[in-house]
Amino acid sequence: MIRFQRMKNRMTSFFHELNVRIALSVEGYARNAQSWNYLPLGMRMPRGMVAIAVSVLLTGFSIRAQQAAAALTTPPPPRGVYVWPNNWAVKNGEFAKALTVPGVDGVGVHVEWSEISPALNTYDFSTVDRQFEAARLHHLAVELAVAAGQGTPKWLFAEPPLGLGLRRLDFKVTYHGGQEACHDVSMPPPWDPRYQEAFADMLAQLSRHLHETGYDSEISAIKLTGMNTLTEELALPSERPEESTNPNPCVTHSPGIWAGVGYRPSLVVQAMRGIAASYQRYFPNTEVVLPIIVLFAFPPIGEVGPPISRQNAIGINNRLLEDLVRTAAQNLPGHFALQDAFLLDTLPADQRTVGLARANGIPTAWQTNIWLGKNGKGAACSGGGNGFQQEMQNAIPCSESSFLQMLRNGMSPQGGAGPSKNGLFIEVFPSDVIAFPGAIKAAHDEWKR
Repeated sequence: MIRFQRMKNRMTSFFHELNVRIALSVEGYARNAQSWNYLPLGMRMPRGMVAIAVSVLLTGFSIRAQQAAAALTTPPPPRGVYVWPNNWAVKNGEFAKALTVPGVDGVGVHVEWSEISPALNTYDFSTVDRQFEAARLHHLAVELAVAAGQGTPKWLFAEPPLGLGLRRLDFKVTYHGGQEACHDVSMPPPWDPRYQEAFADMLAQLSRHLHETGYDSEISAIKLTGMNTLTEELALPSERPEESTNPNPCVTHSPGIWAGVGYRPSLVVQAMRGIAASYQRYFPNTEVVLPIIVLFAFPPIGEVGPPISRQNAIGINNRLLEDLVRTAAQNLPGHFALQDAFLLDTLPADQRTVGLARANGIPTAWQTNIWLGKNGKGAACSGGGNGFQQEMQNAIPCSESSFLQMLRNGMSPQGGAGPSKNGLFIEVFPSDVIAFPGAIKAAHDEWKR
């Protein structure tokens, strides 16, 4: 099996290199480009009849080479229990231990954009490679995520020649309604064409690296990012100081900042169209998963007029989320799924998420919750009090049986139909995998039936 894997990796790399060399030979020159989307892959008009004849002969072989390489790199289907890394679990060894628990099907590989691109036209995939090697060691499928938002490279804002000179929007934001510390987040307007080009180049370089190393055959899913804040979930800063419950008055007036650059929901849809098209170009055979937040994920601004309160903008942003999911689904036909990062054992899977998936004919994926994150743990199974904030502050830990029930709520989400009838996979935090191995194995076995 190991010998075949090495042969497959070498053949995949050979076919890819051969295809590029053929294209360059037909064109008659080589361009010094930073990403493979700029390579002249036989799409330019040759100048002479001889060049035309050579192009016709070699194009057929080039296509066959591509098809052969694709056949050798069919990714595994995204299915089952995936261990999602968090910083403290990686540092204290729980993450490595969780990968050995029977019933684990896959693992998250999570990096920030700035980690793999520390400078303009510079890429370093060593962090990605180390995480893939850990997954390969345990024969686990990979769910890949490259987060923007807080992970946006700072060279985007530097003036040329060191950067692109994009407009920098600086925010201070909190998480979970102000229950955590403030964080600095800098980003450009995501609809800026130069930002879109930079993000597309990152995907191109990443795809090329994964193809050349053979890691692409181990990716079962990749998260659609590019418009993020503190996590890989689809969200833009939207708080204002008077709406935050954080005791430290650190939150910026995010709606005012967005209004200053002409924010409109239609521009966010435009940005999604470009980002989704880039995923379609560079990951056409990989399941692309969009993690969403169903409430308060976008600035409270409509197509006309100034910012309004977050509560009054719920209708505006519900429609925006619908438009964004529909746009992504249209640009990623047949390999797009919706994810919600919240499950409890006492409640069905989020019905808004299920409804969006059902309306677009796409599957769902889930994450448990991280209500016990402040204690260095993972999920709770319920909470005491009235409303989300009180329940989260009075989180009730899981038992083996309640944790399994929480997983089942995502495995067979209430209201799902067609592609959304059964969840693709559920992300689980390392401490929970270790604490509830019986639930992990039971869920794995039920998924396989």
